[in-house]
Amino acid sequence: MLHLPRARKTESNPSYRRGSGEQRPGQSRVLCLHCHEDTQIRGCFGRKLDAHQVIQYRDDWYARVQKRRDTADGIAARHQAAKPQIATRRPGRPTEPQDLRPLANYILTLPAIRRDAYKRARQLWDRGGRQNLKQGIYDVSDVMEQILITLASWYPPDHFDGRAPRDYMNAMKASRFNWHYAHLEPNGTGTGGTSVGPQAAALVMDDLEEMIVTLVSSLSLTLDAFDFQGWKQQWNLADESETNVA
Repeated sequence: MLHLPRARKTESNPSYRRGSGEQRPGQSRVLCLHCHEDTQIRGCFGRKLDAHQVIQYRDDWYARVQKRRDTADGIAARHQAAKPQIATRRPGRPTEPQDLRPLANYILTLPAIRRDAYKRARQLWDRGGRQNLKQGIYDVSDVMEQILITLASWYPPDHFDGRAPRDYMNAMKASRFNWHYAHLEPNGTGTGGTSVGPQAAALVMDDLEEMIVTLVSSLSLTLDAFDFQGWKQQWNLADESETNVA
């Protein structure tokens, strides 16, 4: 979340109150980590994005994330139609019976979703350049985050730290990025050079993918006749043709 500086009172902005210290909703802009990084002062390059550009990047990010979610959902829908229905919940569980076939079928589509995400990112990586490298990584991370949100929605409401799945996963992703960015710059913020951004982003992407495997492992315990090891093998094979982007 980025907060824009408060504007002075003008005819077009009569609601400004001097000294109020209030940040109005319209002054807050949600940015992806890629764009948020460009708003920060690092080294001698200064601030890269002004307020107008922040809003433009925010709107572009909304559109991009929605497109990635639609793509992932479309792949899942196609594969679910082709997969047989499997057993749902083991007998004797104390909770109310729940039809877990949609969950099982969604999990079975995840290797295909991952493969598609890497295929699309590879088109950017093959062009070369730092920005294309980072953009491809962030596109994959967007899809991985959406998978985590969907999987977490099968847990009880506010199960993760009392938050909704989307809020929890978004905060977790930002926290992991901050962690990797920090440890990659032992001499201080801004001392790691331009390679730190792609490295941190790639490590976050790896974290998200590991979390998906962990969630699937736990959720598979509620499913009968689910071959987790077979699924994991398919998941790992989904990017076997891709090279290390870190």
